[in-house]
Amino acid sequence: MRKGSAGFTLIELLIGIIIVGILAAIGVPAYLGFVQRARETAVMYYLREVHKGQQEWRLETDSQGYTGDFEELEKSGFIPDSVNNTRIRVQSPRRDWSVEMSVRRLQTYELQMLAYDLSGTRAYYIYAYPQNRSTRVRWFYIDQTGVIRAAPGWAGPGAPPAS
Repeated sequence: MRKGSAGFTLIELLIGIIIVGILAAIGVPAYLGFVQRARETAVMYYLREVHKGQQEWRLETDSQGYTGDFEELEKSGFIPDSVNNTRIRVQSPRRDWSVEMSVRRLQTYELQMLAYDLSGTRAYYIYAYPQNRSTRVRWFYIDQTGVIRAAPGWAGPGAPPAS
């Protein structure tokens, strides 16, 4: 037998593989949770921007309510474009109520905005739900009050505020 033989034994390789497997089993779920929290933060930021845009749209058009169209807010420059996140005024806001519902996709969420008549004024709400309709991730809801509500599986007016 040679004293200075180089290399690893089969047992040493198996122990190394087991240690790497344990670290991966701990690290992958933590990474996936981090990614999901980042997506949720992006959606909450966009919902805040839409609410600010709705307030600006309402003031500039001197209307008695809000629009139900994401594209109207984007073209008017009140919210950033959902694709390239820029805020450019393309046209002046219009005051007709022809579009009452609009849909946008952001990250892995689908956002549905609906404007409706409420006691003589126009109100709005937005549901943001995961495209895979998972009940394990948070769904979001915002209306003209500006409070973002969140809950796993479904969020609506009775859900707790998002944190």
